[in-house]
Amino acid sequence: MREPRHIATTTTGGAAPSRAISFPSPLRMIWSVLRGLVEGALPILILVGTGALFWEVLTIVRLVTAQYGFGVTQFTENIVSILAVGVALLVFVVAGLRTLRGVRDRHLEGDYIESSVAMLVLLVSVLYVLAQFMGISGAPQHPAP
Repeated sequence: MREPRHIATTTTGGAAPSRAISFPSPLRMIWSVLRGLVEGALPILILVGTGALFWEVLTIVRLVTAQYGFGVTQFTENIVSILAVGVALLVFVVAGLRTLRGVRDRHLEGDYIESSVAMLVLLVSVLYVLAQFMGISGAPQHPAP
């Protein structure tokens, strides 16, 4: 494990090293915030990319099955959509766990700003995804007139 970034180790003669807390510079703080934003937003960005990929797959499925009629097209689109949501959710969970591991490592290294920002952005993205799934599962497909 590396030495935390915010603690400077100094030695005086033959004595044991003393630890003095040094405050990070403003430029280092801005860099830590930007790195935290990128690391925390990575799972939602991967989820958006996965969604775009499956959007294209649905278009290809629609083009291939259009000649067989509406029933076949609708059935295959539903199957592909369910698989796409499952795969996208799995990819989001794996990317989120990887981000959590990175947040833990940054916290152990002593970069509290980066780890806090990454954790906050990850929390917001998880809440957004949960809200979308709750909206999908609770919304009626055909509201009453």
